[in-house]
Amino acid sequence: MASTFPVTTPPYECDVANRIHLALLKRFDETFALSQKVLRRSDPSNLQLVSSAVRRLYLAFRDLKPFTADQCVFNTEIRIRGIADALGEIRYQDMAILALEEVTPQAPRQLAQTIQQFIETRKQIRRKSRQTLERLLITLGEKIVRAEFEKTRTPSAREAGVIRRRRPAGSLKNVATSIIQSHLSEFEKCSTVLNQCPQAMSLVAMDRATQRLLYAIELFADCSTSDVRLFSTSLTNLQRALTKVSDCDTLIKEVRKQILESKKTGPQGTKRTLIVLFAQFSEVRNFHFDESLALWNAWESDQLSSQLRKTITRSI
Repeated sequence: MASTFPVTTPPYECDVANRIHLALLKRFDETFALSQKVLRRSDPSNLQLVSSAVRRLYLAFRDLKPFTADQCVFNTEIRIRGIADALGEIRYQDMAILALEEVTPQAPRQLAQTIQQFIETRKQIRRKSRQTLERLLITLGEKIVRAEFEKTRTPSAREAGVIRRRRPAGSLKNVATSIIQSHLSEFEKCSTVLNQCPQAMSLVAMDRATQRLLYAIELFADCSTSDVRLFSTSLTNLQRALTKVSDCDTLIKEVRKQILESKKTGPQGTKRTLIVLFAQFSEVRNFHFDESLALWNAWESDQLSSQLRKTITRSI
């Protein structure tokens, strides 16, 4: 998806509030245009594109709302969050089904039937989740959400004073610098978990911090006179690895719960199958954790945090 803030005239210092409104409207239209094309299809990769696009849209609203006093921005953000959450649930079921399908050939033949039953259960959950999303898109559809957001207007002098008191934004450059620096600091803070016990630590916070930093850089990419693709590429690879760790953590947590339940009521075959799945998912999780750690170490050794700070201070 193209940057929301291309380098154009008038300069960044002019009409910041209007530029934020137009930029969010542009990203809104791009996101829903993509959604209309692929939501009718069942390909998980297409759904992943839509889920990522809606997540980017939600985070753009989340990042930019402190710089506007208009209530419509807040209302639109809440509505988009609902759609993003529904898409995220479908994406998770797609991921779980794919993970189970990949494990099946490696599992003992006598357990394959039980795994297939797990897959069918996931597909039923996915179908219900898609129905929920369809109802949500009708209730909070593009035209309804867009019409409400279009009510956004240029703030009055009084409202502009409120914005300045909440977070000074003398120019779009200040807005971009403030947002990216904030996410970079959170990214560095969350990274400390990578140097701790990999079996005990959840990387959900690190995953989210990486995603927010990546999307903020992409949001303002064309505002920069320097090439920021180096940072985006590194963060994209890291975020993908971290997401896989987080997905595995969720699957492992579910399997562990099912193992405990199967000790009371489940047949012996189900218990054996769950233990196999637990071992398989744990192995995959450890692989992606090592991958995440290697990518983070590369980020640190290349001093990309320091370079990013210099870039946004100098060239945005």
